[in-house]
Amino acid sequence: MATTSPELPKSRRIRGLDAEQRRAQRREQILDAALELFATRGYLNTSIELLCQTAFVSTKSFYEVFGGREECALELFERTSDQLRVQLGAAMAEASDDAAAAHALLAAFVGALAEDPRRALVTFGLAGADFPGFEKVRQRNRGWAARELEELWRRNGRVGDHQRVAVAVVGGIFDVIGGWLIDADVTDTALARELVDDLAAYYNAVVRGLAPREGESIN
Repeated sequence: MATTSPELPKSRRIRGLDAEQRRAQRREQILDAALELFATRGYLNTSIELLCQTAFVSTKSFYEVFGGREECALELFERTSDQLRVQLGAAMAEASDDAAAAHALLAAFVGALAEDPRRALVTFGLAGADFPGFEKVRQRNRGWAARELEELWRRNGRVGDHQRVAVAVVGGIFDVIGGWLIDADVTDTALARELVDDLAAYYNAVVRGLAPREGESIN
């Protein structure tokens, strides 16, 4: 007579969520709390206990999700970076490299940061989280932006290898924005427009120095 294997116990559901869904929910609660606290208090001034209080989770629940505060900060940085890449990737896919398009693209970037100043502080490291993993993600973000910029130039007929130029442009733009964020009110639209105008002037000066497109002359 054939025997049947006993059924494995099903995961208990609480409020309609199974264990994995509850874990994912706690992760998002903690990351949301980290976004608020790191931006307002700074990474170094935010304890795990305060994170848990703000997220309404226990310390035990925190360690079921993250190995420590650094891991939490790194995942928050990656989450905010991913959100910005999604917003900017769509804009870059349809952009040209003329002056008007460059201005619109930079305005979209600054606007994405201004939507939530907390995200800007975390993305540019101004919340005080600074460790090897953080730098690795920061360099990955710049590498992604440089590759997208190269593709934009190629798509619009700019011939040649401009990898180093793209890296320099992205690095310059990121550093200027990072410096601006230290003292600026990112919700001030007039200041944001001034920043975009300056960045666009810099970008367009660089593009004019690239190899011309077919039929285009350099004045």
